[in-house]
Amino acid sequence: MKIRPITLIVFLLTIVNLPAQETRVTASVDSDSVGVQDQFEFSITVSGKDSGDAEAPRMQSLRNFRVVSGPSVSTQFQWVNGRTSSSKSFTYILIPE
Repeated sequence: MKIRPITLIVFLLTIVNLPAQETRVTASVDSDSVGVQDQFEFSITVSGKDSGDAEAPRMQSLRNFRVVSGPSVSTQFQWVNGRTSSSKSFTYILIPE
């Protein structure tokens, strides 16, 4: 059986192009500015291979903020063209103190 060079190159590029999916943590808020009586969402998102195992962060004390509710937990899993990605988000509602 003879292997064509182009087949071998494509195969090797596929192997080399398989990135190790690292775990990444990001934080975001849903507003640029907040008034003294305004509530806002604070989200922490864990993405990557082990994101499904992530536990809610402990929000014991946030200086100058009070946790009104949360965490609200959402998970996302995608399978596109044989590649998977996943993330898990923890959303808290905060209010300034």
